[in-house]
Amino acid sequence: MQPWISRVAEELKARGDHPLVFSTAKTPSGPIHIGFGRELVYCDVLSKMLEAEGWRAVWVFFVDDFDSLKAFPPGIPSDFASQSEYLGRPMYMVPCPYGCCENWSRHFAGEMLKTLPSFGFNPKVYWTHEVYGWNEMKALVRKALIEREKIRNILLEVVTPTLDGKRLEAFKREMEDWYPCLVVCENCGRLMTTKVLGYDPESDLVSYQCQACNHKGEVKLAAWPVKLRWRIDWPAKWALFKVSCEPAGKDHCVKGGAYDTGERILAEVFEGKPPVRIPYEWILLGARAMKTHKGIAFTFTEWLKTAPPEIYRYIILREDPKKHIAFSPERIPQLIDEFERLEAIHFKAEKPSNPVEEALAENVYPLCFPERPPAERPARLPYRFAIILSQLEPLLGKEKVKAKALQVLEKLGGRRPSAQEISEALVRLSLAEYWVANYAEESFKIEITEKVSSEVKASLTEGERAALKELIQMLESKEWGEEELQYQIFELGKKLGIGTKIFQAVYKVFLGRNFGPRLAPFLLSLEKEFVIQRLKEAAREG
Repeated sequence: MQPWISRVAEELKARGDHPLVFSTAKTPSGPIHIGFGRELVYCDVLSKMLEAEGWRAVWVFFVDDFDSLKAFPPGIPSDFASQSEYLGRPMYMVPCPYGCCENWSRHFAGEMLKTLPSFGFNPKVYWTHEVYGWNEMKALVRKALIEREKIRNILLEVVTPTLDGKRLEAFKREMEDWYPCLVVCENCGRLMTTKVLGYDPESDLVSYQCQACNHKGEVKLAAWPVKLRWRIDWPAKWALFKVSCEPAGKDHCVKGGAYDTGERILAEVFEGKPPVRIPYEWILLGARAMKTHKGIAFTFTEWLKTAPPEIYRYIILREDPKKHIAFSPERIPQLIDEFERLEAIHFKAEKPSNPVEEALAENVYPLCFPERPPAERPARLPYRFAIILSQLEPLLGKEKVKAKALQVLEKLGGRRPSAQEISEALVRLSLAEYWVANYAEESFKIEITEKVSSEVKASLTEGERAALKELIQMLESKEWGEEELQYQIFELGKKLGIGTKIFQAVYKVFLGRNFGPRLAPFLLSLEKEFVIQRLKEAAREG
């Protein structure tokens, strides 16, 4: 167990909440990225751990579809994105841009929600606009309106010290006639552009003006969509659901941020106990922070097309929440290698190289699986081998590729693989195929030439030809393992005085270029007779 997880678990147990309620939320302003998933992993791990100790845990997830659509992310069809009247409306009131779902939020949230079980996430999902229709939530909106001055003073006390200059002046001006909620305009349907002018508790009427269409009106709070502003919406949900813990991104947890104001408003207005906060850093896509509304995203759906879900949980759990995670899809093979080394260490098949690796194998590895961790070390088709095999279908045919994969699986596992292991190996072939097509660098891509060209033959030196001849003898002498063969090819190059040029020579013979995937698994993935005949053809003089 990571030390911070144990610390948070003890803090939650000390609260004495029955049940312990975990909360997460996401605004579906576009394709939802994996950066948001840190809080999903944390809530899943903590809730399951506490349930195993006899505590009752509930996990709620809010799709914040009552939030306004502020911009169209890249990739939205141009004819839809030209309809600016949708901007400013609550997302549940914006049509689906592709015409396939009930509305905007159902489309983008739905894409993510259907992937959650694959990662082991099973929260109770609430659509925020529906929650705002509940009598209990309406009562909290009324309370916020009645306690407007108290909330306003809290915001001034908490936020003002963190601002200066023009930002401070603008904030003070905004707070002069500030109200804690927004109203959906009866005329244009926008939410973001409305300004509340007053509230009469006796009649339950909220008066407002829309700054987009200039419509003025009054609506009955009980019967019309009225939404709390973000800094008040959050503590209202904490109060309504009696939330015990909610992780949040670092931007919300800074001094004067939404978490600070939320805790004060919850305690002083809604009379609740602030939840345990888990601040977390962002996951970067390359060097950029992922942003749903800007289209900077690697989605959960995309992850499941390229890698197993346990690898995603691994990259989250291996790091402290306060450390950022730099992710790029190009590194997926490396991440899978890392995870499978931890697996080998966990099952005592390999020794850890340092205490950190040992701790990860012991404490983090079991938490990475969507369901229960395996009781014994699984037989796995190495992802890098799958990368090569998945590209050999034009040469070998689909059935031979599958047969080769299962042969490798049985050889590495040292036993007949189970039905589940076979199924996972075949899935891995398709994951690797997708990764190659969409994210692989050129060195991973394979297109075997029909024959050794005359140009390649002419380019081979005497030393390289001699190396190819000895390599033929090596391959004919025995059945090789991947690591042993890789090492012996390297040693052969050293012995003949050509060093790594032996690798370049073999790549040219098969691929027509002097680079390629890791050589030993590449050669072992091909039919042995084909490899030997191709090397003989290249080594032949004249």
